[in-house]
Amino acid sequence: MAKDVMEEALAAVDKGMDLHGICLFPAVDMPDWHTGKWLHNGLADIVPVGDDLTRHLYLPYIKELHKWQKKLNRVTMLDDDPFSDPVDLQDVIKAAKTLKEVPDKNWDE
Repeated sequence: MAKDVMEEALAAVDKGMDLHGICLFPAVDMPDWHTGKWLHNGLADIVPVGDDLTRHLYLPYIKELHKWQKKLNRVTMLDDDPFSDPVDLQDVIKAAKTLKEVPDKNWDE
């Protein structure tokens, strides 16, 4: 999911879109709205432990996120002041121009 979102977003930036952010949804696993079954589509899966639900990082998603953070010159670990290193949109534009991602053929349908 993160790969698709990033490729589409960078393709849009490369075409001139003034993109200022991306939201990864959901951050934590969620049940399907219709069936109630867990989707396993977040940064962390929800695992029942007795009567409790616990979060477990979904490592393939985390690795993909870190890959994109590095490509965009972003930190991959939290520090004491998460606001000390604001996003430089020029880094995003540079990555878009360098990577030359191509949007899905049916992105606007």
